This record gives sequence, structure tokens and C-alpha cells, in this order.
Amino acid sequence: MNFHVRNYLKKHNIHIEYSSRVDFEAKKFDTPKGSVIIVNSNLSENKQELAILHELGHNIYDKDTCGSYKNNDKVHTKMEVDANKFMLRESLNIYSSENNVDPEDINSIEFLESHDLNLNLNDLTRSLINKMINDEYNRKAN
Repeated sequence: MNFHVRNYLKKHNIHIEYSSRVDFEAKKFDTPKGSVIIVNSNLSENKQELAILHELGHNIYDKDTCGSYKNNDKVHTKMEVDANKFMLRESLNIYSSENNVDPEDINSIEFLESHDLNLNLNDLTRSLINKMINDEYNRKAN
């Protein structure tokens, strides 16, 4: 697991547990001892990391959204989009730094396919790549 992700988990007292007996990829539960993300151990290591990042996205953004995840389709959709956005942004940053790839050289379709992610995430992925490119350009300009 990426160093940045491990630090976030530690800082926010979120523990990871693995189980082969669950019917989901990952879910975060709040307990009296802190938050726990249960991860399906039958997933590949890459899919486990993506699922953990998705759950961390929920941890970061869900509290900023008013309404019920279970009882309101619009709220549910917004929370899922925010969690996916976080997962993709972090995955792209990890991919770029670990592979020494400039953002403008990342092909969104190839990225999604290599991570076994749904191609419906392509527009969001392209948008995040463009933001990475603009941020890098602005950093170099200053």
C-alpha cells in the first residue's frame, strides 16, 4: 500500500481488516475503537487498494453532504461520485509518481483498463488528468 495512504489511515485512526466471507469489495464501519475498513481478501491486491481508496473518499467527503446515503438517490450518487473521484485522483498520482510518467502522457482508457476499472469513469479520469496537467503547468510557471 502506498506510503501516503498508510499515513492517512494512521492519522485518522482507520484500521484495515481483510475477510474472504464478505459480499462487497470494501466497506467502512465506525466502531467505538475507531473506523475499520473491511476489505474482501478475494480481490487482487490492486483492487483491494482501489477499494480502500474509494472508502477513504467516503470518509473524507460524505460528512460534507447533507442527506441519507440509503434513502436518497441523489445523495447516494453524489457520495459515490466523490468517493470515485478521490480514488481516481489518488490512483493517478500514485501511478504517475511510481512509474515516472508525466500526466500528459497518461491515456485515460489505458489507465482504467490497466486498473480493471469501469470505462464509464473515463470522463472523470480525463478531467482529473487535465487538472493534473494544469496544476503542473501552473507550478512550473511560478
